Amino acid sequence: MPMDATDQKLIKGVVIFALLGVGIYFYPFESPVPGIQKEIENLEAVRRELGEVKDEFENKIAPQHPAVWGLDGELKPMPDDKRPISEQITMFQRRIKQLEKDIAKKQEISRMSFAKWTELPATYEKVPGTYFANIYADRQQALRKDWRTANVDVLDDQLGFTEWTGNVDKINTPEKATELLRKLFIVETVIKLCINAKEEQTAMEVSQTRKPEAFMQIISVRPEDSDAVGPVALVDNPKYDPKELNPKSDRFQKYLIKTWRSFIQEYPVEIQLRCDVNSYKRFLYSVRSPGHFLVIRRLEVISPSINDSNKNKVEYNNIAKAKGLSAAVAEVPKEHIWVRMSAAGMDFFDPDEKSNIYATTKDGKAASKKKKEAGQQPRPRGY
Repeated sequence: MPMDATDQKLIKGVVIFALLGVGIYFYPFESPVPGIQKEIENLEAVRRELGEVKDEFENKIAPQHPAVWGLDGELKPMPDDKRPISEQITMFQRRIKQLEKDIAKKQEISRMSFAKWTELPATYEKVPGTYFANIYADRQQALRKDWRTANVDVLDDQLGFTEWTGNVDKINTPEKATELLRKLFIVETVIKLCINAKEEQTAMEVSQTRKPEAFMQIISVRPEDSDAVGPVALVDNPKYDPKELNPKSDRFQKYLIKTWRSFIQEYPVEIQLRCDVNSYKRFLYSVRSPGHFLVIRRLEVISPSINDSNKNKVEYNNIAKAKGLSAAVAEVPKEHIWVRMSAAGMDFFDPDEKSNIYATTKDGKAASKKKKEAGQQPRPRGY
């Protein structure tokens, strides 16, 4: 049956639309509008690029919905567990309270449990130096008895307080007395931990029917001024240029030091020891215990065996020339080590109220506002 004019127009229209569809699909250029095939190729290229960084990103962030990476699936505009705003607020408040409890628990574990005698009685507020002198004499006598009983040699009988033992008049404020009393407690804690470490090691060796070899000698103890500190972190310097040679340039430092407001009061004590390795291991283990938790700020360990070095004896010679050690160096067994370390006890304060633990609330608020913004400082290259 021959086609009439209408049939011919219909067939021509179908052919034209088919050719137009093929042209749109296979159109090879980006302008003015890319073809469908070109769009698919571009999409696949983007998916490949995302796939190359997917693993790296998911090591740092929570796993994302597959649609984020151009894979199957669609993002939902609302979560399945959507709740009214009032319920969300209640949930957040509950989480905040739990976080506060967790922080308080962590602080309790890390806080130094200062003895009652570190608190200045109201009756001594006008003569704080007298109270410190009395407490110092009592604690020194008790410690002296303990280290003699344990056969621990303490070369610094003044416990690092020589400056204050004969100058109680200088201790003329309750804050100064409290500071010194807390320092004394930290010193006492460190010495007792040394004594306990030596006694525990001796007991263990005796229980194994071995000749006791545990040894502990406290060469010096030096309490340092307390300091308010806060979190510190190294962050990448976005301006860093490895080709930059000028140390004063912003592009020279690879990292910056980022700081936050202080909320920890540290009471550091520098102590020098000569002891056997096993006793010192016990000491290091004990400083992590709740109640007398100490932060190790600096640690140097030198063995007499370093004297046998054919390369460098600088560290050994520095120890050998130290005051009070020269005559005894030759007799030190190779099983012993010299230790110089700085350990600090901690207490906590609210940075919204105080700039340090001794600041008044009014002054503390003013000081803390100045330190509220995080700061950044340059870090030497190589760190």
